[in-house]
Amino acid sequence: MGHDPKRQNLKEAQWEITYRNTPGDFFRFYLGNAYSQWTGIVNVIFTVSAAALIFARFNHTNLLGKILMIFALLVFPVIQPLAFYLRGVKQAAAIEPETTLIFTEKGMHIRVKSHVQDLTWKQFQPPVRRLKLTVVSPDGIHAYLIPDRAVPGDPAELVRFIQDHLQSYS
Repeated sequence: MGHDPKRQNLKEAQWEITYRNTPGDFFRFYLGNAYSQWTGIVNVIFTVSAAALIFARFNHTNLLGKILMIFALLVFPVIQPLAFYLRGVKQAAAIEPETTLIFTEKGMHIRVKSHVQDLTWKQFQPPVRRLKLTVVSPDGIHAYLIPDRAVPGDPAELVRFIQDHLQSYS
């Protein structure tokens, strides 16, 4: 059952989301993390510097130097995203069953295969939006990546629903 805005203030208002993360979900999460922090600035500066070095010195260096310059240029725009995708493939393959998350007035109910867990809102970190994902972290260590395609309705409403309940417990 999706979130019904007309029933938002009622006790039974809830969001129920069932999904299975794909390699692309993990890829967007890792890429979003890498470029939403100061490391993203370092990646861009390094790549621009490598391009400038190639432009200025490529014809004046030996074969090994050319190989190293090209490798340096490809590290962040090609090699790092490829590593993120391969890591996502591995993680998606490790999570076989679908995940069901139910957000209620009390907190979040998690159901994965035979694992069932209830978490109250006071345990949660604020949700984060990343490249068509809502990242929900109940404890600051573990996270649930909820792809927009799995959310019934507007993902921004889900984020507001969670934020409203977090504010009532802070």
